[in-house]
Amino acid sequence: MTALDRRIQELTAANLDLRLQIERLITELQKKDDQLLGVETNLRATSQDRRNIALDRDALQAKLDTALRELGKTESLVEAAQQEASTQTTYAKDIEANPLLIR
Repeated sequence: MTALDRRIQELTAANLDLRLQIERLITELQKKDDQLLGVETNLRATSQDRRNIALDRDALQAKLDTALRELGKTESLVEAAQQEASTQTTYAKDIEANPLLIR
């Protein structure tokens, strides 16, 4: 075997090693791509979940605001009714005490 033949064998062996390394790297790269895709999917799902939760929160806040406004209105109505009842009670007592006030 000549020196050139040995050199060809060495280079062929080196090329085979390089091809094996390349195949391993491609496999590892594909695994990382799959992991990255999974993480991106999870991030999108997490992002969508966050948007959904934010929308739910906004809807609940709107309902709370509406309920608080309604409470404010009813409290005002109750206060007005209490004042009217007090006025009528006072008037009724005044009439009972002095029937001549009825005119």
